[in-house]
Amino acid sequence: MKTPQKSTTSLTENQPETQTENQSETQSEIQLKNQPPALPLISIIIPIYNAAKFLDQTIASCLKQDYPNLEIILINDGSTDDSKTICEKYLKASTSVLFFDRPHQGVSATRNFGLDHFSGEYFSFLDADDLLAENFISTLYTLAKENNLDYITSGYQRFVGNFPKAEPRKPECAKSIGEEPQKQKSTKSIRETLRIYDKSSFYKQLLDLNSGYNFCHMKIMSKSLRHIRFDESLSVAEDALYNFKILNELNSFGATPAPLYLYRVHQNSTVRTFSEDYIEKYRIALQKIGNYLQENQGDLYQKYQNYFYAFVATHLFFILANFCCHKDNKNQLKSIKSLYKIPLFSRAIYLAPFRLFPPQKAFVLLCFKFKLILFLRLIGRLRAKQNSK
Repeated sequence: MKTPQKSTTSLTENQPETQTENQSETQSEIQLKNQPPALPLISIIIPIYNAAKFLDQTIASCLKQDYPNLEIILINDGSTDDSKTICEKYLKASTSVLFFDRPHQGVSATRNFGLDHFSGEYFSFLDADDLLAENFISTLYTLAKENNLDYITSGYQRFVGNFPKAEPRKPECAKSIGEEPQKQKSTKSIRETLRIYDKSSFYKQLLDLNSGYNFCHMKIMSKSLRHIRFDESLSVAEDALYNFKILNELNSFGATPAPLYLYRVHQNSTVRTFSEDYIEKYRIALQKIGNYLQENQGDLYQKYQNYFYAFVATHLFFILANFCCHKDNKNQLKSIKSLYKIPLFSRAIYLAPFRLFPPQKAFVLLCFKFKLILFLRLIGRLRAKQNSK
């Protein structure tokens, strides 16, 4: 826009031009005021390690988001497959993509690196083998903005292997907030599913693995939380500890069960990769979480101690299928029996109440409580077979 200059000639001679310029300036100011405010930049942080098989689909689900102002941060954690090549392809193809190539340091260190390098007003984590519904960011951002939330999480849809459709669709109950009028009913329904928890209530939710809220993905968070870090000594349950650290920072937490995050189950994921120290990794992580809760949230820990034991017992179900009854484990019965020798696991088995579990998991807990080792092996094998499909 032309800026009016101070005139040295008569006022009469320049009056018409001045009026025109002032009118033009006023119209421009009105147009500027009527423009909707710019949407803030939101960063998606993706740690990547040997994820070439699924990575194209994962990145594509970010690029297809209906939220227009995204920063997609790809961090290659020393992959030995074609992950780096795939990242470089998207770096060239899209200005919203940033790429960092680093030596292998583990998922916690890689996420912490992402926390140091994102630029958005909000950030989100996405695992390199999972997918986002196309309205994941737009829906959570709008709900966060409307309710003044620094932390909001969605629910998730679990699928095994390849996603059954070529592209992840929006859940019917989770359409974008800015849809056309005929789709506002779906928008209304997702708003109605939103729950805002206080610290005590969300503490219980984080201890319930059925909700999935204790994952670090499935959510967007304010950049004011970027100083919260992952424990780099942990490779399992590190995101649960991360969420409990965030619990110390906030007083309100938003959650909708709408399945906007698509969680892939496959044999090469971290929690399903067989290793001789699998049980020890979980023992260390769960003990560290228990110690943190007692030291930093002691009142809540005492109030909901049974929920913590249920949290530990639920992890034993994972250990049963992914280690004790893994096809590469040649001592399955011995591995199951060894769980009882670990004090934390033994307390969880005997003190976790049945009422905190859905019927199928309550039956597994019953088998643990009564040391029905052969039944546990059968259950573990069936579950391992389901996960390998």
